[in-house]
Amino acid sequence: MTKELYINGQLCDLEDTPSLIFQSPVFNDLDVIQSNRSAEINLPLTPRNRKAFGLIDRIDILDDSAVYGKHSAAYYLGGFPIFTRGYAMVTDVTDTINITLVWGNIDNFQPLFDASLRDLREQIIEVAGADYVEWNEDTSYLLRNSPVSPYTGFIAVDFGASLIEYAKDSSGNWYIPGESRQYWKYTHPSIYVEAVLNAIERYHGIIIEDKTALSRIDGHDLLIPLVSKNSGPDSWYSDRFEASSAHYGNSGSSNTALKFREIVSDKRSILTDQNYAIDVSSTKTIDVSIISYSSAVFFPGMRAASASPTLKLRGDSGNGTSEVLLSVEGIDTGSGIRFGVKPDLFNNVEVNVEDYDTVRWILSNAVTIDATTSDEFTVAAKFIITPHFDDIQFPSPFPIAENLPDMTHAEFLSALMTMAGLFAYPDSSDSNTIHMMSPDQFYNSTETIDYDYRTVGSEDDRTPNTQTDRRIVDSHLDATIQDWSRKVILNDRGEIWRPEGTEFTMGDYAQTNTLDYDNDEDAEMLNTQGIISIDNENIERENELVSLDFSASTNRTGWNPDRPDRPFAFVPCYEEQTVNGAKKVNYSAPSARILADVNTTIEDGNGTVGRYRHGLFPRTMYFGGSEGIVAKRYADYQRILKRFRMITVYVKLTVADICNLDYTRRVYLDVYGCYFAIYSVTTGEDGICECKLIKL
Repeated sequence: MTKELYINGQLCDLEDTPSLIFQSPVFNDLDVIQSNRSAEINLPLTPRNRKAFGLIDRIDILDDSAVYGKHSAAYYLGGFPIFTRGYAMVTDVTDTINITLVWGNIDNFQPLFDASLRDLREQIIEVAGADYVEWNEDTSYLLRNSPVSPYTGFIAVDFGASLIEYAKDSSGNWYIPGESRQYWKYTHPSIYVEAVLNAIERYHGIIIEDKTALSRIDGHDLLIPLVSKNSGPDSWYSDRFEASSAHYGNSGSSNTALKFREIVSDKRSILTDQNYAIDVSSTKTIDVSIISYSSAVFFPGMRAASASPTLKLRGDSGNGTSEVLLSVEGIDTGSGIRFGVKPDLFNNVEVNVEDYDTVRWILSNAVTIDATTSDEFTVAAKFIITPHFDDIQFPSPFPIAENLPDMTHAEFLSALMTMAGLFAYPDSSDSNTIHMMSPDQFYNSTETIDYDYRTVGSEDDRTPNTQTDRRIVDSHLDATIQDWSRKVILNDRGEIWRPEGTEFTMGDYAQTNTLDYDNDEDAEMLNTQGIISIDNENIERENELVSLDFSASTNRTGWNPDRPDRPFAFVPCYEEQTVNGAKKVNYSAPSARILADVNTTIEDGNGTVGRYRHGLFPRTMYFGGSEGIVAKRYADYQRILKRFRMITVYVKLTVADICNLDYTRRVYLDVYGCYFAIYSVTTGEDGICECKLIKL
């Protein structure tokens, strides 16, 4: 049978048939998306193999990057593509090039490890219509029928400093407070998990199967409150300095500083008292624009001095050093100096100001035409400096993508999968879809793989099974099974009734395996952890199986103290303090949080007067407890692991069987009278594979 291994598109020489390991995604670390197929291969040092890896064995090559990177890999067996989008990594070089091949989930998942949620700006715009939410005095909560995008907006969450409350009007009816409320600056927007999943799909060009299961819990949508206050392009513009014109007086000097008085925007007060220097000490980068109201930027009443007139943006530091950061030469027209030939002399030109405290515009090599006049001249153009501040200040557009949790797409998906009790598995026929499965499928599915008549022994001398022509499985297995009944092989002992091996432990599982959130101090008292138990006194007593990248949240009574059954999630971004009789609010970003969106009806006694959304951390989001995640979503997983038993048998599988290996289907072995889940399949010579199967 032909064997073809391609590394970086180069066909390689093989001495032996690679032993490939196919690993089930179900029985690995719950909070890690990983490659579930691998192989260790030793390639001979032939010219073809050395070329594929860039002469990796030579110490004198100029470019040795091949040693430290991942190489694209594809493998065909008998013309069947076992994998086409794998990776090869060099472990070492001796008299062979020793590599590790990984594939399977890696087809779908490797790019997810390389991208941060905060890289999703363009995709959030596609999904939600904008990458920001207006954060100002006119802010309001999302209502059920609100025209605001259903994916982003303000959900009633207690961020620590006087939750914006529903209030009663003079008639005693509940209403939503308007712009006069003073605490909007102490609340943050949220984004729904479904929107983030949609954005991840668009970013990678993939489909995430069953997004509903990942983005909802107990009938409620999951949402992410944005706890950080990172800036973005929209907030940068909000923080810009903009003047509608510039001014300068009579000057005999060849260097004249421009002053600004007609200020359109300066929210952060970066224009200094001198009215010409712009404070840039809190940023590393600025965008610079000068845009004329007419055909070009014109400086009236000025003429050239001894050299070409030049408009300069100068950076000044506190130690007395200065540098010209941007400049343009002008033309003396006789009545003034013209810069450029179109309205936008500079339009969002990015300038690095990391080493400077202030910047200012200087007109150099130009003096006034009439030295006796005391007139002041005006440049009819907009002067804009847009600092790239790291943070935002109220009021401002509140960026969405930039304030998503600081985790990769894979970490985010892994956390959601853990909460949903789901595992990702590969499908070679549909590599652009991330498929999900639950251990419940082993018990709920009627589809079963019949491995019974393919079971073989471990002896070297294997002969076809001629002991029986029975078709026992026909009477009680579903008709959709793959019938491999005629391919069974026995060893000389004929002991098909006894597995080649039996194991009673797996990986790092202990007697008590905990699943929990990585809780902040404010949530530590909640006792949110759940436990998966294994009845085996011979293994370690305890193990932290999962520590999620989110913190749990407490709930606090909200707008109506008479209704403690209507609490709000508490996400401590702000803390109120009284200093010398004055109230002060301090901000500190907590860990990433995930909440459930709850719609609560407000009634005035005569019927519903409004419906709003608020965030909650309900008991169903705890891992422990009778309503928790472990009890509801890991019951069958616990059932499998409680009294764990994994057997090893040898099964003859065709190349087509390997290509179409389906971890979601049970294996039935009639000789043992029970069902199994596939744990791993390791290929061998002549199609005889070592199969590890977990008893269900």
